[in-house]
Amino acid sequence: MGKTHLTGVLHHRVRGDARLSESYLPLWLGEADVYEVYSPATLLERIAERLVEAVPDAKLAATLHTLEGVGDEEGFFQELSSHLGEEAERQGKTLLVLMENLDALLESFAAKEREAQVRQLRSLLLHAPHFLFISTTPTRYMVELTDPKKPLYNQFKERDLRPLSVEEVGVVFSKLVELTGRKGMEAVLGDRQDGVLRRKVIHQLTGGLPRSVVMTFEVMRDKTGIKALVEDLRRLLDAQTAYFEARLARLAPRERAIVTTMALASTNLTSKEIATRSRLPERTLSTLVSRLVQDGHVEPTSGTGGKGTVYGLSEGLFRLWYQYRKGRLLLEPLVRLLAYLFNPSELQETIARLQRHVEENQPDSQDSAHLALRQVEEALRLATSEEGRLDRERLWKECQEEATAIRDARQTIDQLRAFVSKYKNLAPRKKFPPIIESALKVIQRLPAPLATDCISWFNASMYVLSLHSPVLATRQLHRLLNFLESQDSSLRELGPYTHLSLGIIHEKSGQVEEALRHIEAVILAKSAYKPRVGPFPLEMARWIRAELYKKIGRTPEAIRDYSHVIESALRSGGIQTSMGLHAANALARVHEKSGDWKQAKQAIHNLLKLSDSLPFHKRDRQLIAGAQLRLIFNKMALGDPALVRLLSSLEQWIKENPHHQFIDIAQEISTRHAPIMNMFSERNPQRRVTTFLSNPNAFYSNLPIEQLRQLIKELEESASPEEAPLVHTHALVAETLDATILNAPGAKARLNRALGRLPPELRQVVRERIADEQTRAPTQPPPPKRRTNSSSPARPAALRSAADPLER
Repeated sequence: MGKTHLTGVLHHRVRGDARLSESYLPLWLGEADVYEVYSPATLLERIAERLVEAVPDAKLAATLHTLEGVGDEEGFFQELSSHLGEEAERQGKTLLVLMENLDALLESFAAKEREAQVRQLRSLLLHAPHFLFISTTPTRYMVELTDPKKPLYNQFKERDLRPLSVEEVGVVFSKLVELTGRKGMEAVLGDRQDGVLRRKVIHQLTGGLPRSVVMTFEVMRDKTGIKALVEDLRRLLDAQTAYFEARLARLAPRERAIVTTMALASTNLTSKEIATRSRLPERTLSTLVSRLVQDGHVEPTSGTGGKGTVYGLSEGLFRLWYQYRKGRLLLEPLVRLLAYLFNPSELQETIARLQRHVEENQPDSQDSAHLALRQVEEALRLATSEEGRLDRERLWKECQEEATAIRDARQTIDQLRAFVSKYKNLAPRKKFPPIIESALKVIQRLPAPLATDCISWFNASMYVLSLHSPVLATRQLHRLLNFLESQDSSLRELGPYTHLSLGIIHEKSGQVEEALRHIEAVILAKSAYKPRVGPFPLEMARWIRAELYKKIGRTPEAIRDYSHVIESALRSGGIQTSMGLHAANALARVHEKSGDWKQAKQAIHNLLKLSDSLPFHKRDRQLIAGAQLRLIFNKMALGDPALVRLLSSLEQWIKENPHHQFIDIAQEISTRHAPIMNMFSERNPQRRVTTFLSNPNAFYSNLPIEQLRQLIKELEESASPEEAPLVHTHALVAETLDATILNAPGAKARLNRALGRLPPELRQVVRERIADEQTRAPTQPPPPKRRTNSSSPARPAALRSAADPLER
């Protein structure tokens, strides 16, 4: 479909776009460069050469000449990686490495060292932030990317380029008319039914391949231009020889026989037909065909893999190339395009023009002209034969039905969109919206590809309907689900989406058990019948299941599901990022409620990491600000020695978020800690003593024991004669705290004697602090958890009253 062209487009646009070129330095490794690579180090060497070509004055140019080492050496690889990283930093850009045929690159690694060298390449992908690799490669052949046991599994983000849709064929034709200035294409470009029908026929005949669509345009605008078209097509087929020969060489002999047998057939074949034509025993054929399907050479075009399943070649151009290499000069797709797109009188007129062209031109150009004439003559023969006439009628009838289906699908989607945008703003109504009933009827008679979008919009509209009438919405979704699960086609694979909609509606309605049943169906569906359920609905289901588990008190399962969603979001990014962010927020709350401050802190760190990867305009500022506040509280709860810095961060947070929902809590905590801030900011030693003695409760509640002991020791040195005895009593208390917490012999009695000299309210604060520290002490067997009024595990006194509203 144009790997080199796509790479060229990327290279050109990055260089030509001011914003992109400011961030990326594109380095294009051509197909020839791959043949010079035999290890990750030599790959980096080719990248370095392209960088020097792009930036001649780069410091790397001089460094390259001084490098010593062998291409297989780890040291050579590390040195090149380091120099490239330094050059990227000097340029202030990411090195955007564009390359084709990643599969050929990996196969160039020596067989014995391949595993180690692929791991070396993976380390580059994982740990070198100055690289971004883009490869235009058919990944269906690459076991390195699809086998979970291989080092590169899940290390690339794949973007599948699908064939053009019918609508996109129309867009291409419009652009080509605009570029060439040729008019007279209204029959294809118009929105009337015949225009839609012709576009559908073109789509069917070309398979939606961009190159074939462009060729069809050339034929339609000037049928005598078929000579140039044939020449282009022959050049294209010659250019594919190395690529396809390499593909065939990698196959086992019997697998190769199956692929070539299918290539020589004019239609797709069943297993029995393949066995008959190839003379391979049918009993072993299913295993061979399954392997070819798994490796991406063959695909089922109808059926599910059993008897009667029809198979086709995955590479659309391979059949044409192989027949051409076998000496068949009739280009079958071109013949069918001419025979089925034009009527016989038009073809006869084209033949007459081409015959005159052959007679008028020089002998050296007659080869292509004769070949072009032969294609049109064969097209006329096919168009006027009974077989061809019936096939043409069948094709146009199918396209007519599909064009009607496209129109119905488009209308249905437009109606559902209007329903979603309007119905949610209306008061609850008793009357059943007629669009819902008609949409279900349309969906049930649409082909699977067209039904997919309709079903997505139907699910969305049912969620909107459920806000006013949950019973009505769930009833219609169950009707849709019954229809989907009764299908043998790919429509069955959309069932999990509807289960997800039902799970969400039941969860909102408080029907936990029913919601869990549908959510489990989404998660289990992948193993049940292998649907094309992407990561988003699966992770959404896990997130909702975690919420349901939390609601019914199954905390360990909730933590497991939240963690899974977060890990998936960190790994995959994209649309899952926002969901992972909310899951991290919920997980932090669960850990905070159970008093596991370390895990809560980690969850919030993940939340902030995910928020950084979101575009600025998509960030939930309230959620992120709340997480930042809770991170400060978590560090306080863990006894972070940098308490003064945390309090300073808290004051900064209050200034930046004056209208946040947690502002009152933040201000309350800040007020409680004000004596600590005042004392540490005070320069006068005498005033520091006075500040401490005026409110020692805050210091005993929040300062780490070692820091408290050191502080009081410093205060003793600067206390006045009147204040010295009281400060000394505090010193005695502080000195016995650690021993008391660890239940050292006699420590409790010494502490009580010292406490006897302090006010009663301060004694209670000290005892609460000891109980808190004993609950968390790692060297002691865990004592029975002391319960507070909120029935949650003990936590620092200054955070107790703030914790519950913050969790809510």
